[in-house]
Amino acid sequence: MHRWKYLGEQRLSLTAAKLMLKEPIFTKTTEIMLPTPLHWRRQLQRGFNQSEDLLRALCSLQPTLALTPPKTIRLSRRKATKAQARATRRERLANLDGAFSVHGDVRGHCVGIVDDVCTTVATGNAMASTLLAAGAAEVHLYCLARTPPR
Repeated sequence: MHRWKYLGEQRLSLTAAKLMLKEPIFTKTTEIMLPTPLHWRRQLQRGFNQSEDLLRALCSLQPTLALTPPKTIRLSRRKATKAQARATRRERLANLDGAFSVHGDVRGHCVGIVDDVCTTVATGNAMASTLLAAGAAEVHLYCLARTPPR
């Protein structure tokens, strides 16, 4: 995970997607799949968005996932938050208050969000709240890895 996310070894995205697809986690009701967005500064610094690469790899391996989203629907991170990796649950929640916005019409749709790592699920909850406030009927979070509780 570290090599993929922090050392820019994007070739590992396909391996990550293969691992993720070993388990039947995706619901048939999910109509729109979105990657967890990075703030533009973090993406510029890192050189890529690992969740976006993971979703692209998932779609290449499982074509039914590729039926999602039109380019007009996306999530963006409008607030540059501190790195979440070493933050406590309380710090994560405070970091993410008002951090996301929805572009496009998600009203009535079941939306899936792809993320690389879930620790406290604070990021997933913040994105889900934003999507539900924009009218999404359901939101599902699909993570490659889950960190053990501290």
